[in-house]
Parts: sequence; structure tokens; C-alpha cells
Amino acid sequence: SRLSNIVRNNKITAGFISGIAGLLIIYFMGSVHLFGFLYTLSGGQHVLKTARSVWSLGIKPFIILDLLKILIAINILESGRRGYENYKNK
Repeated sequence: SRLSNIVRNNKITAGFISGIAGLLIIYFMGSVHLFGFLYTLSGGQHVLKTARSVWSLGIKPFIILDLLKILIAINILESGRRGYENYKNK
């Protein structure tokens, strides 16, 4: 029915938003750690340069693959949910 499609779409949207929120937390914590490491290696002189290095080495290369992982996880969970509902309704 139409209502179940709306609820299902909201669950998918909520799953995507949750995945993005988790990803932002992971990126933030990893960036803090990488910034400290690179800042120490640079002798504590170049804050902006270190921040750019964190972006180019620790975040930017992983964004697309991490977004794909979120989409794959949502797809797997949705398939599992549908399979469970089919099993339950037999």
C-alpha cells in the first residue's frame, strides 16, 4: 500500500542519514588523530598546511567508497527486512 511505501522510504532515508552521521563521527575522530600525528611530525609549525594534509590524505580519498558502503548496507538491510517479512507472513 501507499502508506507502507512511505514508511519504507522513510526508513531508507533514516538509514542513510544515520550512516552519514556515523561517517562524520568517524571522519572527525580520525581527522583529530591524524592531525595530531602530522602536526607532531611537522614540528608544530604549520597548522593550515597540516589541516590540508589531513583533508587530502585522511578524508578525501575515502568519501566515495564510504558513501557506497552506506548504500550497500542499506540495500542489504532492506533485503533482509523484506525476506523476514516474507518468512513471517507464510
